[in-house]
Formats: sequence, C-alpha cells, structure tokens
Amino acid sequence: MGLAYGRQSAFVRSERGGAGAAAGRAGKEFSKNAAGSSTRDSQMLHSARFHVPWVGYSIQMPKGRTIVTLAEPRLVMGDPASLMSSDAIAVVAHFDPAGRLDTSSRRLLEGLESCGVPSVLVTTAPAADSEIAAWAVPESTIVYARENRGYDFGSWAVALRTLPGLAQKTVILTNNSMIGPFGSLQPVLSTALSSDADLWAVTASLQIRPHLQSFFLRFAPEVLANRAIARHFRSVRHLRRKMTIVRKYEIGLSDAARRANLTTALWRSPTALGVGFDNPTTRGWKELLDSGYPFLKRTILHDERVLVDEQTLSDAVRLRYGVELADYLS
Repeated sequence: MGLAYGRQSAFVRSERGGAGAAAGRAGKEFSKNAAGSSTRDSQMLHSARFHVPWVGYSIQMPKGRTIVTLAEPRLVMGDPASLMSSDAIAVVAHFDPAGRLDTSSRRLLEGLESCGVPSVLVTTAPAADSEIAAWAVPESTIVYARENRGYDFGSWAVALRTLPGLAQKTVILTNNSMIGPFGSLQPVLSTALSSDADLWAVTASLQIRPHLQSFFLRFAPEVLANRAIARHFRSVRHLRRKMTIVRKYEIGLSDAARRANLTTALWRSPTALGVGFDNPTTRGWKELLDSGYPFLKRTILHDERVLVDEQTLSDAVRLRYGVELADYLS
C-alpha cells in the first residue's frame, strides 16, 4: 500500500495528474515514476547515529488487558552464523495450514538463493520439527519454527530479535502470501538492492491511511537499527484481529519511517498501477504481473470479495511467463 503525507521531507515525491490527483488529496505519496526510481533529498539517514542494539522484549499494556508476547523460535535447520557473510538476507514468514512447504514457497526460496540472497524461513505451520527438517529447502536456507502467534510481523520480529546482526545488513522481509515466482526474481531484486532509498517496497496502498505494503520490503543496512524502526518491531505482539494488525504494524511501520525521515521507493506506485484507493495486489494484479513482478496474491484465488477466475489467471501467467499456474498450486 502507498504512503502519502501532507508534507514532503525525505520521502519520494508524488506523481501528478490523473489518479495521482486523488492520491495527492491524501497527501504526498511515497511513489515513484513509472520506472520505479526514487528521489532523495538532503535529509539522508546516517545509520551509524541510529544504531540501537536489540534489547528486551516486553510490552506494557493498560490495566486489565492480557499481555501476549511472542516466544523464542526453535532452530530446525542450518547454521545462522553462515548468513553473516552475505550482504543481503531475506526473512520469509511462512504458514501453511497443512503443515507443509508448498511448491510456491519452495520456489520463492530457490529464486532468492539463485540471486545470491540466502533466506531465514520462519514457519508457523502446524508440523513437528522432524517433519519441517525434511522440507526440501535450498542449502543456504536457515529454518526456524515457532508458535502460530503474531502472523507475519510476529515472524519477522522474532527473527530480528533472535538474529540481531541482521540489522547491519540489507534485509528483505517477505512472506508466502503470494503465488510464484513464475520467472526470475533478478529484475525485482536488482532494482530493490540497487535503490538508494532506506526502504523499498513492491507497491503501496492508500487504503485506511497511505502506507507501504508489507509483503515484500527491502531495508537498507542499519535501517532496522534505526530507533523508530527498532522500537516498532520490538513492540510486535500477538493480536487476534487482522485489521488491527494492519493498522498497528503494517501502517504503523510506514508511520515510523515517516517520523524517522527515512526515504522510500517503489517498484510500482498505486497511481502507475491505476488502482486508486483499492488494494494494488487484488485490483492491480495483472498490472503488477505485466510489470515484471512474477507473483499473484493468493487471496484472488480464494477470497470471494476479490476472486478472479482461475482460468483468467492461468492465461495471464502463461502469456507473460510461459508457465502453468497449476504447477505452483500444489
């Protein structure tokens, strides 16, 4: 989802005209030009000034409310120390109700590794550690398992807490809410990793309040150690309502970035996708697919509110990438 604010600081300037005029009414959008490149002003993030070590994990709640913190994850596979030689690392939040690593999730990990980005997979799938250890993950992948609390932000938060050295790296936070990749991740990753923005996202939304969509975020080195961003992830706890999570953690992350004057950039803005105030991943699925982002949102196959005919999706994937959608649904 895309960020808009009433003033321009270190954020990317908004597009003008057309649907951009509507976005402008919500404030200055954190969007980019059609090619997705960002602009940057003199208020750069000097990361060394903002280094904050990952310390305790406690939440203070109003009297009478229950505190539900997130337990430490269990290391199931891999050596976390092996990650520290990599400049860029992905943290992949994973859930599967059947307790498996589905084809799409496996190909995501493989696609990241083929581009030189090893992954930390944090799964909340209902599977025994012995079953998880049998998953066919790439050799460089580190696998943690944890209880199913806190959704994706919970998985990212416990990974950052468990592996504090990640804050010094380029970090990609993503999840398995998308089906794919149907093609190489190189175009998306090269754009994300070469951007000089502090935060980079595939797209953004103006729903509720303008913000970056969290299904694929890239943080420049030291940004996760920024005081506002570190505090945001330390505050993550288990919440039952999905909309509360969206408001507090997804939208809240963009609020924290604004307060810290962090710069942002997008692969494609809501304006470029022509979605206005709708969700870019559901309303603009074809535009994202055609832009070179080789994924589809899972919800458009299952959620009646945004359902798209599977044959229509299959035809679009075959036409753009030359593969069969059905091969990714097992």
